[in-house]
Amino acid sequence: GSSALAGATVTMEARRIADPPATPIGFTLLDNGGVADDTAGDGLYSGEFTPTVAGDYSVLAIITGTAPGGVSYTRHAMTQIKVVAPTSTLTGNVGDQGIDDNADGLFDRVALSIQTNTVVAGNYSLVAHLKTASGKRLSRGIQVSFPTGLATVSIDFEADVFIQAGENGPYAIELIELFYLGEDATI
Repeated sequence: GSSALAGATVTMEARRIADPPATPIGFTLLDNGGVADDTAGDGLYSGEFTPTVAGDYSVLAIITGTAPGGVSYTRHAMTQIKVVAPTSTLTGNVGDQGIDDNADGLFDRVALSIQTNTVVAGNYSLVAHLKTASGKRLSRGIQVSFPTGLATVSIDFEADVFIQAGENGPYAIELIELFYLGEDATI
């Protein structure tokens, strides 16, 4: 049915569609609340697959477990994905700083400094998502033109956004997204 089932085992197999057929890459999806999974035991499984070659891939999931009534089950699901060569990546170097623009002793904004490493020069969209202790989400984004190489760009969260959230903190960086818009996209 539509109910999530906790306690399953989800094994994955990704195979690049090629001639001759490529060797499959195996990985497991987890429901453990770890790095790739949001909440442990919620019946939603997450994992990561990092291909080394661009191209079309078929991805097979084999799900096994025992339903609440004690019945064992096995399910198979398959999809296809297209992997493209990276245009720019997030390096993982992120800083934050409170900024007092009018020198009144209060922060007017919090600036996130985000470093990228760009292979294909062009226009990009960069979006940062913050999460409060109670689960409220704040998002801000910019569009920027990156040359090739390392670059650091700032995304500002204005003080009003934090006031409207009604929480003084802490705020965690939940997600940073980087999208290639192309060479000719208008910024």
